Amino acid sequence: MADKIIKINSLQGGPFTSSNNRWDYRIPSGATYDLSKSYIQLNTNVTYDGVGAYPVHNPKIQYLQNDLATESNLTPDNIALVKNCHLTSRKYGQLENIRRVDQLKMALHAYTKSREERQGDLFKGLNQDPGRMNVKLSPLVEYVGEGNGSSKAVEFPIRVPLSDMFNLGAVRTFDTNALGECRIHVEANLERFKAVQDTTLEAEYALFGDVDLEGDVTQVETLQRFDRLEDSPYYTGMSLDFSATGNGGASDLTDVTAVVQSIAYVRTDNTNAGRIVLTLDRSIGTLTSGQSYININCEITPMTGVMNLQFNYAELVLQETDPAQTDGLSYTTFSTEEDDGLEQTNFSKMYTLESNAVNLLTVFPDDNTGLLSVNDNVSDYRLRLDNEDLENRNVDFHQPLYYDKIVSTLLNMNKPTHRLVEKNHYNDFSDQREGTAGQDLTTIMTHCPLTPNPKLLQVNINGTGTGVKKITLFKEVVRQISF
Repeated sequence: MADKIIKINSLQGGPFTSSNNRWDYRIPSGATYDLSKSYIQLNTNVTYDGVGAYPVHNPKIQYLQNDLATESNLTPDNIALVKNCHLTSRKYGQLENIRRVDQLKMALHAYTKSREERQGDLFKGLNQDPGRMNVKLSPLVEYVGEGNGSSKAVEFPIRVPLSDMFNLGAVRTFDTNALGECRIHVEANLERFKAVQDTTLEAEYALFGDVDLEGDVTQVETLQRFDRLEDSPYYTGMSLDFSATGNGGASDLTDVTAVVQSIAYVRTDNTNAGRIVLTLDRSIGTLTSGQSYININCEITPMTGVMNLQFNYAELVLQETDPAQTDGLSYTTFSTEEDDGLEQTNFSKMYTLESNAVNLLTVFPDDNTGLLSVNDNVSDYRLRLDNEDLENRNVDFHQPLYYDKIVSTLLNMNKPTHRLVEKNHYNDFSDQREGTAGQDLTTIMTHCPLTPNPKLLQVNINGTGTGVKKITLFKEVVRQISF
């Protein structure tokens, strides 16, 4: 039973777009599921407008800014695909309903996932780690890096774990015998994602040895030696623009386009071992006796058409498991309150927390994407709960007391603290090292006691410049269901 996998198609049909961006799933009753191993799988691929399937371009998926036009160069976690989600039970009604789950989980992942853990998860997403040679290839293409096989665009399944969407997603025995038929509703952020051509090619990898053989030039060899074939940025079907200096009376070459037809990786020749030999589909120039091309280099040919990122269908993949005796569910979930500080530099406001609220996470959605918690204009804060100070001083951001509040709140959430660098490493990894690049991420966290009545939380935030802009409060509340 533990190996049984169930796939459930969404009630809505694809392809999914910015307007057709909702998925509903019915989880049948009569079984027990391990939600920690379950996920929503979104089938994606890239198509081209204005060009055929050949040559094969290398796509990069960009997360768009708030204007839905400007590219942000973010590589967010897969949860950024989901904006709002809720989970209901036929017998017990609403179990979870989380708005802006993308903001919530991106903020939490900044502390609960190390940089290495994020890199390890990139194979599940639309963008890949560029690796040690800064070579970044897309999972949306099947690349052929040696021989004369054809590279081609392929479909790729993106997985959004239920454990990222819901706190109940971590439950290993989700019993629909007791809960009855359940339903998941998802509102997606598909309009935020766009496919563009990645024309990145490191200069040292785009240099080739001199050519002095008479006749048509259809073959070039890299000057760069690659310890491993997978470090090579070249693949069949890749369109390149070649330039070179003519010697001995040969004319210079300027942006002569050719497509890679086959690739050879030199393994045995001690002189040239590790170099890549590209055979092209056409001549980039013709040499006669005494002539040669020197200073040969190339760039990736910009495509003339438009890339389209398609979301074809979305299915819920459930891991069925053996039933277990249980008399109910005890879990936490989040309620969301969005607000605007109106650029106040002395922000003060009273918020209501539910009686069963035990933790609070406050984020500052950044101006560009609204996804990351970034505000460089806030300096310190202070919280009062039911007219009692939670701290005996103002808490300066990015100082020891601030980090102590974060660690203690995460501990109260039963979440690990794997990283406190608070740098935005959701941009391309290629030029970043831990603690040396990226924007400062800023949050406010605190834990609070269960109370018989709703709690009043006074939030005071001091800042400079544009002060407090948008602010989102995520209140973690305790819930109990008895079967």
